[in-house]
Amino acid sequence: MLLPLWPLLACLLLVALRTFTPGPRLLWLAVSCGALGAGSIAMHERLVLGKARASNGMNAIPFGNLSLLLGGLALLGALWLIRHRDYRRPLLLAGAMLAGVAGMLGSLLSGTRGGWMAAPLMLLLVYRAARPLVPPRTLNAIAATLVGLLLAVALLPQSGVVDRLQKAVVNAQQYWQEDSRRGSIGARLEMWRAGVALFAERPLVGWGEERLQRQRDQWVEAGSFHPGIARYDQLHSDIIDTAARRGSLGLATLLLLYGAPFVLFWRRLNAAHVDPGVRVLGAAGVMVVVAFIDFGLTQSMLRDARGLSGYLGLCVVCWAVLRRYEGLCRAAAQPGVPPA
Repeated sequence: MLLPLWPLLACLLLVALRTFTPGPRLLWLAVSCGALGAGSIAMHERLVLGKARASNGMNAIPFGNLSLLLGGLALLGALWLIRHRDYRRPLLLAGAMLAGVAGMLGSLLSGTRGGWMAAPLMLLLVYRAARPLVPPRTLNAIAATLVGLLLAVALLPQSGVVDRLQKAVVNAQQYWQEDSRRGSIGARLEMWRAGVALFAERPLVGWGEERLQRQRDQWVEAGSFHPGIARYDQLHSDIIDTAARRGSLGLATLLLLYGAPFVLFWRRLNAAHVDPGVRVLGAAGVMVVVAFIDFGLTQSMLRDARGLSGYLGLCVVCWAVLRRYEGLCRAAAQPGVPPA
């Protein structure tokens, strides 16, 4: 997978974007197309092909998570159009809103339960960024309509959402009450228990790659953990997996990987007396970080090439576009011309 190369590639991307930085409209167009594509694929696989979970030929979890994130970013793209009063192109605004719904629908149809916890946080970020741009009554009406639409789709039997949630509750009850490790929830809880035990044995530097799997398998053979966890190459949690493999040093690095971009983008989102477009771009960066933190609670997203490249790439692109737009705002403030 060559995962260690992705941070280097992200650095090269950042250098390249210093030479050619795409404008915000290109960013919003890209995420909207991605969200529309993911939602369309999910609906085709579920409604036409009859698959139990939409996955686009990959693991359903990263597919659903990335679809949800692209949908949230597309909703921020709709705010961008409102910020620039681009009412001459109502189809663009409608398309961005549709892309947002499609991306979130793709997540629902993928059956990715862990990612659904991020949806309320992402919608709150969109709401926070929209407050200076949309009248309160209109904003509340749009928010209620969007939430109602998503809930209506989730409650449909064909979506499989209710069934997935019921299975999660049953698996959790079986794990705690019947000592059963069956089902994805039971397996995750058992992997997390093993990860905590591994970290407790080597809290400073961790076990590394091969030694972790050998030690876990030894404990499984000794009957300390359920045999089902031996078939996984990860611990289904970025935090627990990193702590067990890399120890406290690796965990500190992971927190820095989350914390540094979060602080940079959060400052723009909450800055006073700045262009509303800066807040929207700041919200986009915060959304990427918050989403991946949530995704990483129940899935090792950063051990997947698609997840790691998605996180680093989106952070770098959002930061480059934000910095370019800030420069345009400063330049336009002098002659009094609004930025493009």
